[in-house]
Amino acid sequence: MRKRKIDHVTDYRFDSSVTFLPHRLLLRPRESHGLRIASSQLEISPAHRIRWQRDALDNSVAVVSFTAPAAFSTGRDSTAPD
Repeated sequence: MRKRKIDHVTDYRFDSSVTFLPHRLLLRPRESHGLRIASSQLEISPAHRIRWQRDALDNSVAVVSFTAPAAFSTGRDSTAPD
């Protein structure tokens, strides 16, 4: 079986602190006889809890509940000229 490595980064920036509601993440393909996930790693901030479950189509769903607000970020590179 051929191995693949996938890296993905999503970065959100806000003009003020925000509090997130729970998020449902569908990040993993459905495993089958021709597809097996050897390992996975999920890094999320701010502080959170993750609960894994299966949906009606047998997809892995991560339900992320955030326990802290997101930090303030200007969304600008501070070294960039005005």
